[in-house]
Amino acid sequence: MPYSHLETERLSLEEQVQKLKVDQLKPLARLLTDEPLPRKPELVGYLAKRLLDKEKLRALYESLPEIDKSAVQEAVHDDDNRLDLDRFEAKYGHRPGFGSMEAYYGKPAKPHALDLFFPYSTELPADLGKLLQSFVPEPREVEAAASDALPESLAVKTHVWRNGQGTEIEESIPLRVRETAREALHDVHAVLRLIDLGQVRVSEKTRRPGDASMNAVAAVLSGGEY
Repeated sequence: MPYSHLETERLSLEEQVQKLKVDQLKPLARLLTDEPLPRKPELVGYLAKRLLDKEKLRALYESLPEIDKSAVQEAVHDDDNRLDLDRFEAKYGHRPGFGSMEAYYGKPAKPHALDLFFPYSTELPADLGKLLQSFVPEPREVEAAASDALPESLAVKTHVWRNGQGTEIEESIPLRVRETAREALHDVHAVLRLIDLGQVRVSEKTRRPGDASMNAVAAVLSGGEY
């Protein structure tokens, strides 16, 4: 998975790939060929040459799973060619299929095809992004489902560290509903009565109520001070 940090200038594909280590470059290149690979100085140009071939790039894009195509679409049609992973997850329900670009505990890097489009960061390389714009369609519009019935629980995802590696777990949290419309109407009238009685005062300097005024307000709220 690429890093999410921002660069001050848009980097080209070759500039992004140049920032990778050899043990990252080779697994990435293996996604494109089974032929013997050159050394790093030639490997950078090797990757750039194949990925900047429009027909090969189109074929690579078409081979992606739909969720990964959506990730490329979102980045291509973003003003800064960036993929916002949190926004993407909120829109599509889960994150796209990035692999691992780092070697951990002796295990080699295992990039996926999507990592070829984002080799170093969640920003498309400048030249690659321009080429993709010529054939990648716009992403689908955001859809929001509405329902009158509330669920009994909510699924919350949490990242934890297990067995020497990060993983994501999902927990079901019971949903507690509190109807506050009637309470709010009561509280507004109650606080206005306090003000009318002169029991709520604010400081001339801070324009904030003091402790005595806050305690008086809390005492008349139907649900107490939350």
